[in-house]
Amino acid sequence: MELASQDTLRLNVLLRQELQALRIDESRMQVIGLTPQGEKSVQLNPNCQDETYLKLVRQLISSHVLGSPGGYPVYIKRWTRMGQARSTQIDKLLLLGEPEAVTAAVYTPEISPELARRAWWCSQSSENARELLRRPAIVADPLGRELAAHLLEFLPFETEARDVMNTVALILQPGLLEQAQQEKLWKQGQRKNAYRAGFLLAGAEALPERRPARKLEAEEQQRLEQLAEQGNLAARRLQRAFSEDGQTFLTEFDRTCEKLADQDVTIALFNRLGQFLQPRIAAMGHRHWADLETTLEIPDAEVAALEDALPGQQACIQACERLAQVNENLLDPIFGGSDALGSVMRKQLKPVMEPLRNCLKTLLKSTG
Repeated sequence: MELASQDTLRLNVLLRQELQALRIDESRMQVIGLTPQGEKSVQLNPNCQDETYLKLVRQLISSHVLGSPGGYPVYIKRWTRMGQARSTQIDKLLLLGEPEAVTAAVYTPEISPELARRAWWCSQSSENARELLRRPAIVADPLGRELAAHLLEFLPFETEARDVMNTVALILQPGLLEQAQQEKLWKQGQRKNAYRAGFLLAGAEALPERRPARKLEAEEQQRLEQLAEQGNLAARRLQRAFSEDGQTFLTEFDRTCEKLADQDVTIALFNRLGQFLQPRIAAMGHRHWADLETTLEIPDAEVAALEDALPGQQACIQACERLAQVNENLLDPIFGGSDALGSVMRKQLKPVMEPLRNCLKTLLKSTG
């Protein structure tokens, strides 16, 4: 089986131009190339079944771009999403007309804003938009606002809570949305907990309902600041928890915990809490709250120094140290044997959530 002679000729002419990217519109049976002068297309004239014909077209394209008709190995999809594509080949990946090759380019950590624009021209999917917005250089580029606009438009149609949460977190990065759009997202979060989770992932600065910093006595405040300036990490954690950002974040985290309904969202929030408070032990594998308590019974010079300096704040110090060790490992024994959602999931989470929320209440209690 061979391509129609006129298609072979036209495709070869197209491929010899200064192509920046290429895509195949299977519904219209067109090959479209992006050049510095704009788009150029070739209308295909299949002489067999469309699927078979498109395979021949891709073989011709691959032979020209890669020197082999084999094309992009779509079976290594997992590697594609782990950023394993070589950065030196990103431009070639965008010339194959393979959606999976475009995804490989998008997931490459070194992708530049220019190549990102070409990849977005090839395949405008929400998955690709989310991945591109994980790159600071692309967020700062005008393309960032275009990607955010796409994600905002299609956000109501997302079906997975994880995708909703990640989308909200990504489009809340500075400079991507107007203030009115952010306020609308926040209001929608009253009904959809995944939206609120996205705000928490975006950071305390993204939360619009601000809480005042927790005040200490002047002498206590001075001692806390001195220890923090000296590099005492326990002091810095408590300082962060008592700050305006800390009180705002912890308050919203507590509210969001009341309506947890999805395992992926819960895992992301547990990891975010520990990251926010900057744990002294980065990767503790606590699988039960009792294990976490036991670890914190081990004497720590920085915590002891902070407790000596602030004897009236020991409960807050201990609560802060516990919350700083929270991560997804605490959920493994629960989620490992259950796929429960909603109220059933919240019931299963009680052994972890009750002590966790008690710690939150301790840090949020008004000092009057």
